[in-house]
Amino acid sequence: MTDRRSLFWISHNMRVGSPVAVLMESIFIASNLVGLSRFYIRENTLKGVEL
Repeated sequence: MTDRRSLFWISHNMRVGSPVAVLMESIFIASNLVGLSRFYIRENTLKGVEL
C-alpha cells in the first residue's frame, strides 16, 4: 500500500515540476526496498539454522 502511495506522489511531483520531492520519494522507496530485502534475506537464512 505504501508503495502505491509513493508512486502516486512521485507522479504528482513530476507533473508539478518538483525535482527535490521526486528525489525524496525515490529515496523513500529505495529505503523501503532495502529494508524489505534485508528482512526477507535474514528470514530465509535463519530458516536453515536451528536456534
